[in-house]
Amino acid sequence: MHLVSNDAEYDLESLRVQHGNLIHVGRDRDNDIVLLDMPMKMISRRHAILVNIQGDRFGVHPIVRCRNGVYVNNKRIHQFTLLRPGDELGFGGPRKIKFAGIKMDNPFLFRCCNESRSAL
Repeated sequence: MHLVSNDAEYDLESLRVQHGNLIHVGRDRDNDIVLLDMPMKMISRRHAILVNIQGDRFGVHPIVRCRNGVYVNNKRIHQFTLLRPGDELGFGGPRKIKFAGIKMDNPFLFRCCNESRSAL
């Protein structure tokens, strides 16, 4: 499975091979997927864990202390959620967020795909 946004793409299978079945997401540099969000501070140091269930099936588990949450298909989740191709995965907010009083697209919104961006 791939996570694809306008600015980035992550091949979860490659990350699983490198880091094991738990892929850590957050703003700290020791995460497997580092989301730099200065000056917004939407992303916690340890924000979520992507979990490989079997083969190319992944789910997401939000870290309890992450302030701005994890969203699947524009709904905040509070427990492990299985990801499917076509799902939208948002870190730190839903599709639209408010920053400095301005409504804007969430810069940490990814689409779950079976193929890389180049194959789409």
